[in-house]
Formats: sequence, C-alpha cells, structure tokens
Amino acid sequence: MTGATLTRPQTPLADLATRLTRLGLLDRVPDLAGAPDYQGVTWSLEPTRPGDLHINLLGAKRAPAAVRRAVLDGAVAVCWSKPNAELVEELRAQGVPVLEVTDERRAMSLGSALLHGFPSKDIAMIGITGTNAKTTCTLMTAACLHRSGMSSAFSCSELAGIDHATTKPTLTTPDAPELQRWLGEVRDSGSTTAVLEVSSQAISDARVADVAVGIAVCTTIGVDHLDVHGSEARYRAVKRSLFEGLGPDGVAVFHGDDAAVVEVAAGTGAIDIPVGRSPGSVVRITDDALHFGPEFARLTGRPQAIVPITNPLLRAHVLTNAALAATAALVAGANPAGVEAGLAGYAGLPRRLQVVTRHPFTLVDDMCNPLSVANTLEDALAPLRRDARRFLAGISVRGNRGIPMNAQLGEILGGILVRLDVDEVHVTRNEDFVGPVDWATDAEEQALLGALRSWGLEVTVYREIRPLVEALHRSLRRDDLALLIGPHRPAPGVDMLRELLAGDGRRGRRALTNFASSADELLARAAGRSSASITKPTDRIGNRP
Repeated sequence: MTGATLTRPQTPLADLATRLTRLGLLDRVPDLAGAPDYQGVTWSLEPTRPGDLHINLLGAKRAPAAVRRAVLDGAVAVCWSKPNAELVEELRAQGVPVLEVTDERRAMSLGSALLHGFPSKDIAMIGITGTNAKTTCTLMTAACLHRSGMSSAFSCSELAGIDHATTKPTLTTPDAPELQRWLGEVRDSGSTTAVLEVSSQAISDARVADVAVGIAVCTTIGVDHLDVHGSEARYRAVKRSLFEGLGPDGVAVFHGDDAAVVEVAAGTGAIDIPVGRSPGSVVRITDDALHFGPEFARLTGRPQAIVPITNPLLRAHVLTNAALAATAALVAGANPAGVEAGLAGYAGLPRRLQVVTRHPFTLVDDMCNPLSVANTLEDALAPLRRDARRFLAGISVRGNRGIPMNAQLGEILGGILVRLDVDEVHVTRNEDFVGPVDWATDAEEQALLGALRSWGLEVTVYREIRPLVEALHRSLRRDDLALLIGPHRPAPGVDMLRELLAGDGRRGRRALTNFASSADELLARAAGRSSASITKPTDRIGNRP
C-alpha cells in the first residue's frame, strides 16, 4: 500500500451508530451528543492516534489494559462486544462513548468504509479467490489491465500497486482499516479498476464486507485453513459467499472444468463465465489461444476476441490461470492487444515451482500446498530428474495447519519422491524463521514424517531451516537436483543457499551468476510493472492479531 493523505478524513460517530443499528450490529445506542468525529480506525494491538475509533478484538482478560492505553493515546470512542461494565462507566465519565456491538470485525469494516466514503463503489472491483493461484491470477490480471492503458490498481500477498507505483504488503488481504484507506487512495488517484486477492480468512474476518466486488474469480478449490474454518464444507461456504454477494449484475469467472470450483462459484444468480477446455466453456482454452466467442459477447456486452498465447511459460495450470485473468480483464474493459501483451510478459513467480538455477546444479523452490503438489509437482520435476545425477529434497512441516494437512502432504510427497528416486530427504520445522504462532506441533511433524516414512524413505529432521540448507549445501554437486518445499510466506532457503555459495570462493560466486532474477523483478514483470518502482511496506500497515 502506498502514499499518504495530507489531511485525515473525519466522520460523525452518530452516522456510524445509525448504520450499525440498521444492520442489527449495535446492542445499545449511546448518547453521542457532542461526541467528536472519528478520524481513523485502529484495533487492539495497533498504535492509536488522537481522533481514532478504537476497535477491541481482545478477550476479556487483555482488553481493559489495551482499551485504556488506546484512550490515553487519544481514541475518541471504543467499539466493543460484551464490554466490561465498570470500564464502560469509567470511559463515559471521560467523555469517551462505547459502541456495544455484536460483531467487532464487521463494525470495523463498516466504520473504515464509512470514514473513506465507501471508495470501492467508485471503482470497478475484481476479487480473486481460490485455494491456489490467487496471487498469480491477480498479478496477471493487473498486467493485462495495465498493458491495455487502463489506470488501475492491484493488491495481493506479494505486491500491491496504484498505477505505476508498487509496494510490498504484509497480508494476503489487508485488514479493513488499511484496505479501505488504500481503496480511498485508489479512487483519489483516478484509477478506475482494482484487482484484489481475497483470502478465505479475509472473508470470514469481514475485511471485504464493505468492498463492492463486481467481478469475482475462482481459481482452484482444495482443502485449506481448516484451523480457521473448522471443516471443508465451511471453508467452501466462505469462499462461495464472495460470489453470492455479486448480485445479478455481477460476473463470476471460474475454472469450469473443475467440479469443486463450479460448486463454489457457479449458480449464485450472477452472470456465470466458465473458463476451460470443455465444450460448454464460455471462454475456451486451447494450447495456442484463448477464445472469447459469441456467448461471451452476449453475456458480458464485450466484443468477441481471440487472444494468441505466445509465452512458452503459459502451459497446463498456468495457462488456466492466464485464461481466468484474461477473462476478468476483458470483462473489466481491457483490450485484446493489452491482454496479449500482459500475458506475454509473464516470467513466472518466485516460489511457484520456480527453477532458481540450472547450473552447476538444478534448484527448484516451491510452496507446500497439497493441492498444487498433487497436481503439478511431479510433472514439473520429472524431466529435471532425468537429467540429474542425484535428487535431494528439503521439506517444511506446515505449522498451524493441522495434522490432516501434513499427513496429506507427506503422503503425496512421499509417492512423488519414491517415483523420482530421491537420494536424500530433509525435513524442518522452520522454528528460526516462522513466528511462534506458526510453529509446528509435535503431532503435525509426526503426521508428515509418518506419511513420508510409510513410503520407505529415510528422513533427517531439523527444528530450524538453517541446518537443513547447510546440509544441502554440503551435499550438492554438479548435475544434482535439489527441491525446496517451504511455507507460504517468502522463505529464506534460497537466500541462505546464496549466502553459503558466496562464501565458497570463486566457484561459488560463479554458480551464483546462474541464479534467476530477484523475486521483486519477477513480481513486477508479472504485474506489468518495473521492479524499480517497488518500495518497502509503510509502518502504517498493520498485522492481523
């Protein structure tokens, strides 16, 4: 998220209270006579500025101290579910009203959107969701819009931007205060279209409850975030709610050849645009082109088109992602030539089956999601393994993702590694990299190890990632193949290996010259931008508790 406004917006608390009451979110309307306008929205652990509305998201034990601190820092009102009665009276005596709501996160979204004038209503919003490929599809869509000459913005887990300027975000989908602030900047910049990666957690946390999505895209559907949603059925229902919110004028773009995706995205009353190779697809994929025929034109009011596929990287599932992105962009107003150019510039993404180097050894870096592993990993590695002398694998336990997911990952990976005749298998819990919240439990680790060993594999186990990378560095020789399967966040494995090679003298430095472009460059190219425009996150981008 980029930029900063010179003056802060402000909104009457009474206006927010009225809207909360209409939604049935306010238990009791406090006396707001003489209450000052609020000028910002912050929650629990974020720094509070004078004039902010403070949203309490903490439990009964930790909340009083956090609320008192926020008021001391200048909060003009507090929004809280089931507040401490004594503290409510204490705050009222200080002239600080308490809005007693039934859903703090929903209130946070509404308060943030109201403060910035519901900016998404002035922007053509494209929301992209799914288990995998959300980031890829978001960046491809952004590139198609940008190369079509449209003033546009985008936000995903790896990169965000308004027109040419880009920055590094901290969450897949920002929290409501930051998201609405960013959308206000998008509107004020004159951008007419925005592409937003929408995670299931963002939907369940009501971060996008007040974002007027007009085009929704579904990439893939697997099993994920059961720690948040509790069941696969609930996870799918949360994803489907994005499409249910489109209404009859909205457009649902989805992979029509995938039954799970169709179950989530189709038939909500929106205009359905299935994309795929099957005869019933509204947008048809062939190896050399995307076909937007008469039915596409009838449903969307956009002209028919054929977009040639000239980029050799657009094959298999990546081509499906490109077709979804192209469809969303064309519906939003992009032109076929811009879409073709946007897709032609795609050079892959970091950590998505990324071939980091092919000489003197081959290194592949990927994120460990069972669905992507099952669908793509073996096909991608098989030709590399045929050319390799030995095959070494480094695998991360998925902390905070549960026993079933790690067991599934181990079962799928074990079969692939055996079929590809792996020579060494190393597993790490990444405790020197991920935060305590994402540390793997003993049970999660054993689920992964048990599944791998059931295939007869010998596994070396580490608590940290550094010793794993050091072991690979010691073992790697010319013509070997190494695979790193790490967490979803940008993992340091490749960077650690670069550091170790740099200390190997001239031979190590020579090996580094064959490593792929930087992650920033790949991300910027995928979005149709320049890596020189990327800035670091600003200090106002908060982390979700």
